[in-house]
Amino acid sequence: MATITRAEQKSETRRRILDAAESVFTEKGITATTAEVATAAGVSHGSVFVHFPTLANLLTALAVRFGTRLGDMLHTLSEGNSVEDFLYAHLSILGEDEDLYLFFLRNRKLLPPDTAADWLAMQSETAFHFAKMMQREIDAGRVKDVPVYFLFNSWMGIVHYYLENRDLFAPEGNVFARRKSELISSYLHLIQKEI
Repeated sequence: MATITRAEQKSETRRRILDAAESVFTEKGITATTAEVATAAGVSHGSVFVHFPTLANLLTALAVRFGTRLGDMLHTLSEGNSVEDFLYAHLSILGEDEDLYLFFLRNRKLLPPDTAADWLAMQSETAFHFAKMMQREIDAGRVKDVPVYFLFNSWMGIVHYYLENRDLFAPEGNVFARRKSELISSYLHLIQKEI
């Protein structure tokens, strides 16, 4: 029988707390409490504070965990994949945590300063990888010569519009799973040069 080390146990408890926090905050919003997170995680309220001394620490950890996954994937994709592959991956990652992304989007101005800074850093990293990929496509003559910040803002505007109105576009669930192909093909039609 394998023995679990104290470090492994702490890591598992931290993961359970973060998973529970994601569920609680996406369901109840910014007013959810750490006591609700503890109950959902099946740990004592004190355990939450051992791992996350403040609510801000907990929210920041959620933002960092999501941002790290997103950044790592987009970094890899910006190196040589097509615009279409990049956009599919972007929506796939957002779709995996659609509720959490929407929580941060809707509560951006209410987040503690450190969490808001991490949210902004995540958006900036996405913009950086997006710009790198788009500039390569513009230079290759496959995408219209439009400022890359405009291309990024247009893409994110479409993404956020569909997400904010997902009750209209996908009332049964995940908007990116349902509308991914439509969003990407329409966006590509707008930005790609006629060949």
